[in-house]
This record gives sequence, C-alpha cells and structure tokens, in this order.
Amino acid sequence: MRADSLFDQLKARVVSQNTDFSNVRRDNMELNTQLRSVTAMSGVPIKPAVRQASQVTERYMDTYVRSGPANLILQSKQQLESGRGSDAQRKANDKESKGKLKEVKRILSQIQNGSSGSMDAFKQLEEYYNANIAFNEASREEAKRQRLLEILMTLVAMP
Repeated sequence: MRADSLFDQLKARVVSQNTDFSNVRRDNMELNTQLRSVTAMSGVPIKPAVRQASQVTERYMDTYVRSGPANLILQSKQQLESGRGSDAQRKANDKESKGKLKEVKRILSQIQNGSSGSMDAFKQLEEYYNANIAFNEASREEAKRQRLLEILMTLVAMP
C-alpha cells in the first residue's frame, strides 16, 4: 500500500507542471507579440523577452520533457515502481493464503463427506474436547471453593 503523502506529492507535481506550462505559454505569447510588433516598428527591446521565454522554456523542458535527474515525471514513475515490490510480496502472500485456505476446505470437505469412521472420530474428538472443558471448569470451581474454605477457617481460628 502506498502512503497518502506519495499521492499528495504526485498531485503537487501535476499542479506545478500546469503552472509551469502556463508560464511557458504566457512568456512565449509575450515574445510572439513583441516579435510581431518589431516587424511593424523598429527599436523595440526584445532581448529581455526572448531571454525570459527561453529560460522558462528550458526549465520546463528539463523538469518535464528531457531525461535526467531533474525530470519530475521520471522521479514520480520511479517512486511508483519502488512501491511495486511490496505489491508483489502482498500478491505472493495472498496466493499462498489462498492455497492454504483451499487445503483447509479440502480437508473439511473430506471430514464432512468422508466415511462414517472419520465423522465418528471427529464427533468423538469433539466430545472429548467438551468433556475436557467441563472438567477444567469443575476443577476451577472446586479450587475456588477450597480456597474460600481455607480463608473462612483462618478467619474462624483467629482470636
């Protein structure tokens, strides 16, 4: 099972990517507007707009498009894949549990549908079990009575 914090982190990365893309789009649209105006008139300072659009675009490309340690999409993928090891273990445990459950069901079915001898043996075992519980209960009650009698005798013997 993956922690909620992982999904919160992934959600924050998606929101961040949307914001970054909006900035790339905005800066490139501004650059496009200024470039259009340059063709219409001379002397417009476009160098800062080109630099800003280029920097924002490069950051976006490094963070979301190009392979490398800064790529958040690849980082998210690695985090999700690292949790799959525990998924595989859980699936193996589930498979083993299902196999054991199947075996228990098979044994119970054999007892239930088996020969009268196995059913009789099971019933006798159940009787022994119930008799043992009753005996233990009686022994506890007798021990309680004996202890109470000892306490009363001690109290009566006191001066």
